[in-house]
Amino acid sequence: MVDLDALYKNVMAFILKLRCENAFDEKLYAEIYQQLETLFKQWETQDSIPKSAFVSCAYLLDDLASGNRFWSDEVCRKVEDAHIAIQEFVTGVDEHPPYQV
Repeated sequence: MVDLDALYKNVMAFILKLRCENAFDEKLYAEIYQQLETLFKQWETQDSIPKSAFVSCAYLLDDLASGNRFWSDEVCRKVEDAHIAIQEFVTGVDEHPPYQV
């Protein structure tokens, strides 16, 4: 079971380092990734998720997607890879959506 308060604190700490220090904290991201991986596996069989988890995901995806002109090329690549990985969690949670495209 994932502690949702810990997830929120990790996401906020990660975003703070990204915004204020222009640094991608790989250790913190790995912890967040592991937490999200566990949660999304649980959510594949549920029809709803906790609001706090949704907010953490929204903050994280927003900051990863928005970019920053002060980031180095290396940080930009890591952020882009992280954004894609988290998006895959989100889009993969519903393997059989109730709609046709």
